[in-house]
Amino acid sequence: MKTTFEAASFAEMLRYADRTDWLLLLLGVICCCITGAIAPLGSVLFRGITDTLIAGQRDYVDGSLDYSLFAENMSYYSWLYFGLGVIMFLVSDISMSCLFTVCQRQVHHIRKHFFSAIMKQDMEWFDHNEVGALTHKMSAGIDRIKDGMGDKCGVLLQACASFVSGIIIGFALSWKMTLVMLIIVPFVVASLYASAKVLAHASRKEMSAYSAAGAIADEVFGGIRTVMSFNAQTFEIDRYDMIILLFL
Repeated sequence: MKTTFEAASFAEMLRYADRTDWLLLLLGVICCCITGAIAPLGSVLFRGITDTLIAGQRDYVDGSLDYSLFAENMSYYSWLYFGLGVIMFLVSDISMSCLFTVCQRQVHHIRKHFFSAIMKQDMEWFDHNEVGALTHKMSAGIDRIKDGMGDKCGVLLQACASFVSGIIIGFALSWKMTLVMLIIVPFVVASLYASAKVLAHASRKEMSAYSAAGAIADEVFGGIRTVMSFNAQTFEIDRYDMIILLFL
């Protein structure tokens, strides 16, 4: 029996979330947006530092450098840069902690309900579903859910917020240059979308392959004495490779 997989939405993966999970998720999303929104400000502050250095070099060559003013400007931008870094570190740490906690809680519930659902099946169901494949789904399969719900969501939110904030700051500082740079945005988005579709398709095929291969490995290790007595090691290795190549 060939197992088919349907893509689950993010809301479906949060079906077991309670009030605590939703509050943590809300706090994590807000902190991710704040982190991403203030990230482009680092470039603005770095611009101020660069302008101060260039102006100081020019005044030094002319012999009109005001050392106290130069030091004051450098200290001003340096402290702002330092403060921005501290804020980003704290807010980013809070966001990732919240999202990781929500992810771990959901994975725990999914594992528990998955195991409970398996235990409620009749014997005929186990004739079509190998124990090794089920074990692989409980481990590697749910780990993929963890990868998709954890820090990667936070990174995506930060990137989106940083993109929007960067465009706003860009139009505020130099709208002509921003328009020129926006020309390449559709091509970047299209390439990222195509890459995501390819990776999702490859991930589904990989999961099917290793689930079937895990069932064979469980069968072989469970009857290893029989395999050794018939000298069937090479046969089982070839069968394992064939299953992986068949799905991939």
